[in-house]
Amino acid sequence: MMKRRIIWRLHGVLLFLLLSLQPIQAAENAWFTEPEMAQLYEALATFYGEGIFAPSNTAERNRKLVSAYIKGYDTYARYLSREEYSLYINSLRPAYSGIQMELQQDDTGRYTCEPFAGGAAAEAGIRRGDKLVAVNDTSVVGREPFIVAGLTRGPAGTMVTLHIEDADGSTKKIPITRAATRYGSVTREKLGAWPMLRIHRFTSATAGELRHLLTAPPYREQPLILDLRNNGGGDMESGIEAVKLFLPAEREVVTLKTTSMDIVRKSTKTPLPSRAAPVILLQNRGTASAAELFIGSLVENGVALSVGTTTQGKGVAQHFYPLSNGDALLLSYAEIVLPGGKHYHNKGLAPIAVIDMENKTEPAITTAYTNAVAGIFKRYSEKEGGDNALLSKGE
Repeated sequence: MMKRRIIWRLHGVLLFLLLSLQPIQAAENAWFTEPEMAQLYEALATFYGEGIFAPSNTAERNRKLVSAYIKGYDTYARYLSREEYSLYINSLRPAYSGIQMELQQDDTGRYTCEPFAGGAAAEAGIRRGDKLVAVNDTSVVGREPFIVAGLTRGPAGTMVTLHIEDADGSTKKIPITRAATRYGSVTREKLGAWPMLRIHRFTSATAGELRHLLTAPPYREQPLILDLRNNGGGDMESGIEAVKLFLPAEREVVTLKTTSMDIVRKSTKTPLPSRAAPVILLQNRGTASAAELFIGSLVENGVALSVGTTTQGKGVAQHFYPLSNGDALLLSYAEIVLPGGKHYHNKGLAPIAVIDMENKTEPAITTAYTNAVAGIFKRYSEKEGGDNALLSKGE
């Protein structure tokens, strides 16, 4: 044992000598001094040489080491393997072959199923509200949404087995044949008697889908309701492009505060025709990230009213940084600041019209949202098409 420890310490001395001869090139201002790097190496070498719980797999060891370190400072940081990063890239494609089902992740990391009507998952017997436990014997609890999506996708006609927990708590395996699917990030729905558009997730196609739908009946003439409940975000740039549809040129959309500068993003496109009635945005605790940016920017710019409960409060922008071996780091690189200097990270966005959700389940939840929106439209009509007082006062 003593001999083994001496060998590891010799490795540390050799590394120190090597670093003394070759300056660190990883950054212009090295974040580790040479003695600190040598000390870190010695500590790790001792753990991996002597610790009975030290992993033997080199790739797994490195990933866990870096992942644990960066997540200690950045809650949203992730270290993805080459395979996981590939799954993320594939998850961005609007056209794919899969199970035709949307998944919503809750605060505990569990996934709730929302099968597409008439889709492969629905035909296989999966019902809305069922819980997805595993895909092909791989647990999905706590896994990233894009990784879970990647696990369910594959060539059309191939089989995938889902482990599903129903409302009674019983679990069963359900085989599904993957089918060609085109993901629509915006779908037509209704809230009571009003037509409504639900934005499921922000993708590169979202702004185009919104523009197409909002320039055609019935959404062109009707009061506009956009449902962002349980929208976990998606692509931030796509969220910014969607905001621009509602703002005149040169209006501030958002400011990204990085470690070195403030990046102010402004509207540059010709917006959709203005509306007589306010835009109503539905939100809840599951509304996060790019969806919060979308809601916050429109509300702070005075073109929309928000209805529901306080959002999740994920007000940081993230970016993937590919590594030389094909792995990738997901890091938070900027705080998202709304027009007027409003910060919402770790606080969430409180709605203008608050709905009390305590002890409510469906259909009471839908009824509460419907009544809140009806009240807003009623008060607005009483102001004779108003002067946008509701937007500024939040009545």
